[in-house]
Amino acid sequence: MTATITVAMATYNGARHIREQLDSLAAQTRLPAELVVCDDQSGDDTVAIVRDFAQTAPFPVRVVVNDERLGWRGNFLKAAGLATSDLIAFCDQDDVWYPQKLATLAPHLDGADVLLVSHNADLVDGSGTAYGTLLPVEEGVQVIAPLSRPTHWSNPLGLTQLFRRELLQFNDLWSRTADLTAPQHPAAHDQWFFQLATNLGTVVAIPDRLLAYRQHGGNTVGWAPPPKTWRTAIQTMGATAGAIERTKVMLNRFSAVLETAAERADGPMRQRLLRAATENRALLARLDGRGRVYGTAGIMRRAGVLADMVRDGAYSRRIGWTLGYRALAADLTVGLLCGPSLGRRFGASG
Repeated sequence: MTATITVAMATYNGARHIREQLDSLAAQTRLPAELVVCDDQSGDDTVAIVRDFAQTAPFPVRVVVNDERLGWRGNFLKAAGLATSDLIAFCDQDDVWYPQKLATLAPHLDGADVLLVSHNADLVDGSGTAYGTLLPVEEGVQVIAPLSRPTHWSNPLGLTQLFRRELLQFNDLWSRTADLTAPQHPAAHDQWFFQLATNLGTVVAIPDRLLAYRQHGGNTVGWAPPPKTWRTAIQTMGATAGAIERTKVMLNRFSAVLETAAERADGPMRQRLLRAATENRALLARLDGRGRVYGTAGIMRRAGVLADMVRDGAYSRRIGWTLGYRALAADLTVGLLCGPSLGRRFGASG
């Protein structure tokens, strides 16, 4: 039986571009089974435009206007939670999907263990003119096996994701998580589902550019390459103590979520959750050590901390989830030489 697909769209004051996006959904060569739109109390004509589209759409359209503002994170989670299909695709209000997007993505989820697939995208300006790609252009399909490597540091954007509804069963725990870049908030919707997918199953990334990702200056969450400065170079190579602390908060919260989920699960799912929690806790302990490298005064003392971490396998690829060799190179240079001065010079939260 062919898997059904729900398109989950979160909207807020998107009247300027939303009709073009809606028309691109109707032009899909593999149509979704439904479109769920959650509007976060728009003050423009967004809802009216969606309801007008629904009159002639080639699939059912469900429009929900929130009773109170949820913010973009909560709004996307709500839209996904209302889906009734086997597979769910997030949709931004101001992009344009290419006709083959759903038809190209869905077959990659035929494998029983594949929980999420993502793709590349073209970057376009407000007028729709292309000027680059979201990711470097890869030639082949990338497959990440369950718990094969930590993927907490980055995730494919939600607008590129298609995932199994199996991941929705954990949504009641989402509010206990922490966003990697803003830990005062729960995880971004794309962080949340990508972390679940990589911890509990296989994820696939394909090189196809399947939508036009519009950058018009009013994006709630947009994309731009970081400026090429000494500050960004050092922050890319290493990590300040503040950045490490934010990552630890995220990992600690996510580990606790996995442990809570395991308490109510049974069979293979319980075992997968427990194994994932163990790996996350081990990575958290290694981050504690990394924090000491960047936070300890005195280069000899930092060298001692770093030597202990190397001896304990914190960077080795041979023992489960580790920080990896790239982190070792950064810690041997930026961390060892700069230490706490890195945070003072480039911002404690950098």
